[in-house]
Amino acid sequence: MKNILKNKFIILAVAILLIACCLVTVFSQNANLALAEPYNEIRYADKVTDEMQATYQASTEVVTYTNREDDYYETTNSVPFYEARGYLSNSCGPTAGAIVVGFYDKYYEELIPNFKAYYPATGKYKFDDKVYVPKLMEDLYSAMRCNIDDVGVNESDCLNGLRSYCESKGRKVSYSSVATSGGLNATAYLNAINNNQPIILFNKATELYDMNTTATEETWVKFSIPANHVYVGFGYYVVRYYNGNNNFRTDTYLRVACGRADYDFGLIRIASTASTITNNWFVNGYAVSIT
Repeated sequence: MKNILKNKFIILAVAILLIACCLVTVFSQNANLALAEPYNEIRYADKVTDEMQATYQASTEVVTYTNREDDYYETTNSVPFYEARGYLSNSCGPTAGAIVVGFYDKYYEELIPNFKAYYPATGKYKFDDKVYVPKLMEDLYSAMRCNIDDVGVNESDCLNGLRSYCESKGRKVSYSSVATSGGLNATAYLNAINNNQPIILFNKATELYDMNTTATEETWVKFSIPANHVYVGFGYYVVRYYNGNNNFRTDTYLRVACGRADYDFGLIRIASTASTITNNWFVNGYAVSIT
């Protein structure tokens, strides 16, 4: 009887040990997956080089008309057009953050200590600075953990770093999504502009537009930018073309600050009655409020 009980106890102990080993294995596998997830996020890095610029695909489109109308919505005095610093590699996230901070420094001047980001007489933003704006970018570079896990930043590090910096200056940051399950929510974007809030945009390869307008002809130049990049939206533009009374075409654009020396700002076409636009460039976007 004692041997039977002893054998049952041994079998039970072995079974418990095997179950425990399986649980440890499963937990270990899940832990590894959890650790790997942040590294699978999309990275945004200012990796554009002279060689890459040479590969930009540029194309031209000409629209002719008898008359045109446009509606333009913009944050107050647009945004400051800061440019990435060469010594801060892969820094499109910190640069976008600096543009947002510079925008709100007009309302809360402690955001950039010892620096006034705008001209008091006009309210227009100063283009740049050689001391205080670089220091701001350096602080954001650190706060956003730029180049720590991989090149550039991911979305969460960018947003958390901006919040951390602003809180260190005694201010609060809130984010409102301009995304839907189907992609960009243009209505939410426009509402943010009308509420005087810049929008941080996380983009994959993007087509930027520039234009030249005459009385009867508009020439659009499209540049295909291949890199993942963080832009700052500050405008919304709708243009309608007519032949006589016939509105034959309507296009809609976002106006964005690019944070780069080659493109201070540009337009992203998000809708057109002349073609189907999928907006595959859009990954995510947030209207930013600092109070």
